[in-house]
Order: sequence, then C-alpha cells, then structure tokens
Amino acid sequence: MVERSTSLQPIHERVDNFCRRFGLQVPILQAPMASASPPSLAAAVANAGGMGAHGALMTSPQGIRQWANDFRSQSNGSFQLNMDTGFATGEGCHGRATCA
Repeated sequence: MVERSTSLQPIHERVDNFCRRFGLQVPILQAPMASASPPSLAAAVANAGGMGAHGALMTSPQGIRQWANDFRSQSNGSFQLNMDTGFATGEGCHGRATCA
C-alpha cells in the first residue's frame, strides 16, 4: 500500500515514507540536469544513500541505456531519469519555440 503524503503529515514522516518507498538512506536527490549528470556523479550520490539522476531530455534512447549501464556498473542504488518532453515540443515554453 502506498502511503499518502499530505500537508497535515509532519515533515519527518513524509521524509521517512519517501526514503522507505525508494530505498534511500538519506533524503537527498541529485538534480537531473541535462549534460551535467554523469553516471559517476549519480553513482556517488546513490552510493552515499541518496538518489542519483540523469537529465535525459536531449539523450537518445541508446544514450540513456548506456548511461544506465554505466551507472549500474558503479552502483546498485536508485536513480531517476528526467525526460520533460514539454520543452522538446515547445509546450514547456507556453507554445513558444524557445524559452526566454
């Protein structure tokens, strides 16, 4: 059963629930920034008990697989992939082709 987080639940309980749900030792999430999230950094975060990340917006499917394989060769920890497709289509920029 997934536990719900609410604003009425004390912050320490929400943090504990989040860490349990994702198998984390500490409530630290690496920011998934495109081109600035090498597997070695994500693995270091995961090996320290947090969740590593990869900003995969501009990464090909093969590149994502390679990144995940490189990560897995260095860590058994958790990682997240950020694939915000709204920016790729311009929708993340309120219909404009580029964000100012």
